[in-house]
Amino acid sequence: MAEKTIIKHERKQYELYHHEFELWKSRCAGLNKRDRDAYCVENPPPQDPSTLFSDITFESIASLYVDRVVGNASIASDEAGQFFGGYTMQGKTRSQAISGYAKLFDNGFVDRTRSKSNLNGSGRAYDVRLTINLQGQHEVLVDALTDPMLCGQGFLPRFILTVPENLAGTRLQDSSYRTKNANTDPRLIAYWTRCEDLLNDCPKLLQEQTQHHGRYVISMNNEAKEVDEFYYNFFESSQLANGKYEYIQAFASRACQLARRLATVFAYFEGLPNIDAKTLTGACEIIKYSLNAWLMYKNIEVKAESDAERLLKWLTRKCLLQNTDRLPYSYMQTSCPRPMQKNKNLLEMIVQQLEDSHHIKIESLGRTRYVVINPVLLES
Repeated sequence: MAEKTIIKHERKQYELYHHEFELWKSRCAGLNKRDRDAYCVENPPPQDPSTLFSDITFESIASLYVDRVVGNASIASDEAGQFFGGYTMQGKTRSQAISGYAKLFDNGFVDRTRSKSNLNGSGRAYDVRLTINLQGQHEVLVDALTDPMLCGQGFLPRFILTVPENLAGTRLQDSSYRTKNANTDPRLIAYWTRCEDLLNDCPKLLQEQTQHHGRYVISMNNEAKEVDEFYYNFFESSQLANGKYEYIQAFASRACQLARRLATVFAYFEGLPNIDAKTLTGACEIIKYSLNAWLMYKNIEVKAESDAERLLKWLTRKCLLQNTDRLPYSYMQTSCPRPMQKNKNLLEMIVQQLEDSHHIKIESLGRTRYVVINPVLLES
């Protein structure tokens, strides 16, 4: 329902594009090769105007920005597993893609560098925007939302998380329910009408604050600045030892930044000249709800620590049973406790933690790598 107007607009734009593209192809088809080449130079094919994607790699979306095909884009899917299980988030370029998404979020900037033989593929794009809206079942999301790399590199802390209440068993119907129609709800109608206004192709008067590509800064008024200070101190102090957000510091540290961004969207949508106290308070409460959802969903740092302890205990026990101080690295990979056994990135991260704390070290003998346990741990 929230994206109804956007999807309708996208479909209309795509149908116009498809019609123009078919006309362009038919004109090309009637020309010989020489004339066709000249025609294509003077009349390049129309660009696909799509900005709403359900399955796209970071490399592909970066190309759209760099080639000036889009300036605003959205990845929206009710199958979050499609995103987290896709090539970008599972392949060898995963870390690079996560960094790219983070840079895009922070600065609205992407760059792409190609070899000298393909310089046309290189370029940069500034002041671009990307929205990611994902939905999924707990069973699908649990691995992604407890992934240390996604948390540690700041990818997940940039998301606003909601965990709706399970209404199964309470969705009863009666005569009044059957007469309800969401399409006639005045609140939704007002929302859709405003969306249509924002999507209207008619030129809009540029604001005085306009800076780059029609974007401008919406400032906070004095009352909103006081609200910002209050919530900033609240989120910051809650990260202290024994504080509510002690174990989700990466998330809490970004709380006010997310709140200001959200308040800016609200203010723009409502046509406000600046962000007032009411708007910012509402945004901060939403972010506060999100942090509490992260707390309910998992205890990120504690979980990572317990996995490290489990791996160390397993390594120590195996070495004692085999009367040795080392195990083949490949054996650890295939036989260690879950979830590390099924998650290479998690295992490597925990091994690095144990190396840094001098509990283990990795040695190579020929082509074989070994995990060597600190002798102190093997003393009876």
